[in-house]
Amino acid sequence: MRFTTLLPICLTLSCGVSALLAEERSNRSLERFDFVHVSVEEGLSQGTVNAILQDRDGFLWFGTEDGLNRYDGYTFKVYKNDPYDPNSLSNNFIWSLCQDQDGGIWIATDGGGLNYLDPVSERFVHYRNARDDSLSLSDDNVQVVFVDRSNTLWVGTWGGGLNRFDRKTGTFHRYPVETKGDTGLRNAAIWTVYEDRRGFIWVGTDGGGASRLDRSSGVFRHFGWVSGNPQSLSHDAVTSILEDSHGDLWFGTYGGGLNRLIGGQAGLSSARFVHYLHDPANPRSLPEDIIWKVFEDSRGVLWVATLSQGLAIYDRDSDQFKWVRHEPADPGSLSNNYVRSLFEDQGGVLWVGTMVGGLNKLDRKPQKFQHLSHREDDSGGLPNDFVFAVCEDRSGDIWIGTYGGGLSRYDPKRNRFTHFGHDPDNPHSLSSDQVRVIFEDSHGTLWVGTYFGGLNRYEPSINGFVRYRETAQGGDGLSQDNVRAIFEDHQGSLWIGTNGGGLNRFVPESEQFVHYRFEPDNPHSLSNDNVLSIAEDEDGCLWVGTYAGGLNQLDAERRIFTRYQHVPDDPRSLSNNVVTDLCVDRQGQLWIATWGGGLNKYVPDLDGFIHYGETDGLAGNVVYSILEDAAGRLWLACGRYLSRFDSERHVFRNYDFRDGLQKEEFNPGAKCRGRNGWLYFGGVGGIDFFNPVRVLDNPHVPPVVLTSLRVFDQPVPLPGSPAHPHALALSYKEHSISFEFAALDFTNPARNQYAYMLEGFDKEWVEAGSRRYASYTNLGPGEYTFRVRASN
Repeated sequence: MRFTTLLPICLTLSCGVSALLAEERSNRSLERFDFVHVSVEEGLSQGTVNAILQDRDGFLWFGTEDGLNRYDGYTFKVYKNDPYDPNSLSNNFIWSLCQDQDGGIWIATDGGGLNYLDPVSERFVHYRNARDDSLSLSDDNVQVVFVDRSNTLWVGTWGGGLNRFDRKTGTFHRYPVETKGDTGLRNAAIWTVYEDRRGFIWVGTDGGGASRLDRSSGVFRHFGWVSGNPQSLSHDAVTSILEDSHGDLWFGTYGGGLNRLIGGQAGLSSARFVHYLHDPANPRSLPEDIIWKVFEDSRGVLWVATLSQGLAIYDRDSDQFKWVRHEPADPGSLSNNYVRSLFEDQGGVLWVGTMVGGLNKLDRKPQKFQHLSHREDDSGGLPNDFVFAVCEDRSGDIWIGTYGGGLSRYDPKRNRFTHFGHDPDNPHSLSSDQVRVIFEDSHGTLWVGTYFGGLNRYEPSINGFVRYRETAQGGDGLSQDNVRAIFEDHQGSLWIGTNGGGLNRFVPESEQFVHYRFEPDNPHSLSNDNVLSIAEDEDGCLWVGTYAGGLNQLDAERRIFTRYQHVPDDPRSLSNNVVTDLCVDRQGQLWIATWGGGLNKYVPDLDGFIHYGETDGLAGNVVYSILEDAAGRLWLACGRYLSRFDSERHVFRNYDFRDGLQKEEFNPGAKCRGRNGWLYFGGVGGIDFFNPVRVLDNPHVPPVVLTSLRVFDQPVPLPGSPAHPHALALSYKEHSISFEFAALDFTNPARNQYAYMLEGFDKEWVEAGSRRYASYTNLGPGEYTFRVRASN
């Protein structure tokens, strides 16, 4: 370390990346999305969001009717007018935002003229109307500010017409308003300014229709409503203009609905507009005729914001619309129907600004997980949420066993449930409503294991069940009525694990059972009578997991068991004696789920085990069940988490309710892999199901910014910008310093992960998880570089 009287700290930021049951109905008029609401309760300065911008560093900016907001996914920094600070925002009512190619942010205000914000100094420069200066801004009521591809700034005012800003001189060129001719606009109230792909500037006015400016000639071409011409623009108040990815131009109007100008027609002498209007008799028409914004996202989806009827999504195939509305009974619907702004951020998240209702955030990436649960208002659905068993039969029907709700059969083709319950007066009913396991054998026979009711075989001819119950000790019936596991080996033998009665093998010819029990004086007997899981390896050996007795390997011909149990001083022994589940993967490897000991892999050459636990990245050491997907990855239910394990790379990826899973715990053994590769896991809150192929990580590489710097817990101005901080020199006495940082990925900020290092102090990266700050005290004199990396 080089000693000096100063403590220069170079702040250098670097970014790294560790980076079903129902079909969609194409003819429905209402489209449901799951929005996340961001409001004044989260720190937004005011609930009406008129403008949204993402700057080149990745921050989101929101213009409201009471201030400008900068958002990092966690907190808002609010900028407002301060009458005692001439460098503050001139007016808190904001209509429009844009960023120029030099990084400056321009703000259109209602009555405060135009503002320029330098993101580094965070000072505002004001451009106002001066009555006697024709080179000043034409009016202080600025409705829209727009920067084109040549970095020219256009300013539309409400009453003063259109302005073009000259950066070199700091002056404005005003375009005249004229009732005739082609050198000016038809109206001085400007709604919107837009540049098409050919470089023409389009201006939407309030009463003068739309005008297209050819900058090379200075000539305007006007498009307006013409009485008696059904192919003219439908209304002269044009609020929004957009050219879509197909080359069509769209015009939203205030009272005349939506207009589409087919690509290429803007240059024709008689352009023909297609009109889209609200039709009360057609639920697929536009929801209303007052349009506030037209927006196309990165997927080519056209969104239409209306004054008071929510959103409309244009379906190009049907040439109709689907509506997105606020639904009082649906907390995931739009916060209200008064939509003011639309924006898509760099990570593909859609933002919807509303009047009074704040922001709505929509992540439209493929939904990782789907969920099925009991609904009080649906008597034909799942009878309760406590799911202990799931099985897909060969016809594609899903069988679901609940604890107390009996057995349910779901037919996806008909979207219909059929329920089977216990009826004491019907010997062919289900023997008990406490269903613990469901299994379909190689003959297509469905077996149902229950608590307190033994084993059931479903008989389709009677749409009922044949029961197998516990008999007196020494009998050849089922050894115990509490059935926990059912398995068929490669020879077609059916094995039944019971809670308290050991292991049973079913003999179909006699419909009797052979029992395998724990014998205290026989070390080659089953280690414990509480059987939780059964599997067969590629050599035909049967493995039996027990509660408190560890793992057993059965030599069926000799009827002897080899026991594998936890030995405290043996790191190759089983990690825990409660074996909740077993899985033999496609490579023939045996995986063992334990209650408290994490995941184990049996290694035949060692006749021992390799352990994986929380310290290796597993979500929890209590593992309820295991499934292998088509790609050979293991999925493990651990408490309220699912862990995906890549056994070749030894890497875990964990998911929880923030990824769409149920918030409740999963249940032991409640699992199924469908024939189409979908995986099902049951729990206390219903069933989660998913296609592993669609469980994708977010591909967006998030920029990392420094949001706060404190010395002795007192804020210090950031040197440079948050994304590009400069070196900072401190006195050697200022040896206590802290940093706050953020990864600007807005999909799910709570899941963003961080690591940091203070070079010159830390020997290695500090894994901070979701924590966004770092503190250092008693730093010695020297030079340090603070680095942060993050993943979404």
